[in-house]
Amino acid sequence: MTGIDGSPTAIEFCRKRFQEENLKGNFVVGDFTSLPFEDDTFDIVIDRGSIVCCSLDAGKRVISEVYRVLMKGGKFFFNPYSQAHTSFVKRERLANGLSTNIKEGTLVGAGDLCFYSYEEVLEALPESHWKIISLKHKELREFVNTPNVHAEWEVIAEKI
Repeated sequence: MTGIDGSPTAIEFCRKRFQEENLKGNFVVGDFTSLPFEDDTFDIVIDRGSIVCCSLDAGKRVISEVYRVLMKGGKFFFNPYSQAHTSFVKRERLANGLSTNIKEGTLVGAGDLCFYSYEEVLEALPESHWKIISLKHKELREFVNTPNVHAEWEVIAEKI
């Protein structure tokens, strides 16, 4: 297991947690738009909501790096927020897909985020590089108190 994060605090937290549970892992402070790993190193890469914290262009650079470090046939789990999310409705849109000043929904105060349309998901995973194995759109609706929709994409792609 290898993990990367730009935050030294997050990496230290992971190291301690793994040590406490007698697990083995390699944790690296680094920039995921320029991964510090050799080509064809991993058989699976999981993004659980990190790529949504950068612009569409930076997200494409990250996915290009994921492609580089994955072995042929390796799998990539990509999990960005969807534009069907309540937090996408009332916000300011910055250049290149980022949203800021989110005023509604469960992501108020979460900082600048990128919400992907169906087309943007497909554009991020070009057919020349990826075979999409699964593409799901998930919505969780809250009906009590403040109605909200948490919406996200769940994509499994294979490096071809």
